[in-house]
Amino acid sequence: MTDKIEAMVGEEPVGNCPMIRAALFALIGPVLIAAAGELCFRPITYRDDHERISSGSSVQDGHFYVLTLFQRIPEVRSDLAADPTFAAILRDKVANANPRDFRTAVNGMIFSESEIDVVRATLVRTFGQSPAIPSLVMNHLRPSGCYIHLASLPDAEMLAEAWLEAARGINQIVGEFALGNGARFRGIGSPSNDLKSLAYQKMILDAEHASVSAAQNTHEALFFEPSLRFALSLMEINHRDELAPSLNLQSSLPLHDNPFETCPHLIGAPRNPPRSSSTFVIF
Repeated sequence: MTDKIEAMVGEEPVGNCPMIRAALFALIGPVLIAAAGELCFRPITYRDDHERISSGSSVQDGHFYVLTLFQRIPEVRSDLAADPTFAAILRDKVANANPRDFRTAVNGMIFSESEIDVVRATLVRTFGQSPAIPSLVMNHLRPSGCYIHLASLPDAEMLAEAWLEAARGINQIVGEFALGNGARFRGIGSPSNDLKSLAYQKMILDAEHASVSAAQNTHEALFFEPSLRFALSLMEINHRDELAPSLNLQSSLPLHDNPFETCPHLIGAPRNPPRSSSTFVIF
């Protein structure tokens, strides 16, 4: 066969013939490229020796771990606090706070779809402008196992989706415990207090005021902190401030054999997470 090919191309060896090289590459090139991509771009996933950063709140770390990383990694906190887009969102949250009007106060703590989308787009757009943010994903978000259901995404998209889940989770908590909207996601129960009770509404207004005041008095306050603090306060008021493992309905592994059992599934995550993620509920 080689003799016939060389006869067609003259005395030039097969390896030096552009037509033959092109034909060979067309056959084996895609295989080589796919193999190289698998080796070079395989995402870093869960590591069982990874030590997660703690905020001091098991509920926050369990359901909003990406926000814990935003808060607790100094370089990341500084970058986010300095971003003009995020700073504008924080100013709006503080300016719109109204501790005298119940519904206005509660709605001010909810992230609008526009705010969620702006934050998501900004995280993607500015990803890589500072080494701190990519390092957060590579050295903390991925190896933590908390976002294993997003592990197939590129780093920037993974971070953006983690934010999306956190924002929706905060909105769900506020909507359920302050407005009685009803749970759309697994993971939280009904309020322990009567939503129509003036005493309960006063507790909610006090929590809103404390959340906004804390942000005003915090150096390098972050755009999500008033809403996060408010949501966590609502859970505490309603005695939902402890995490308890439930059976993982999406996994074939027994709970004690699941390496992700120590990282609860996120409140704002999709209703049917991938099989490899674990699911927790709040009592």
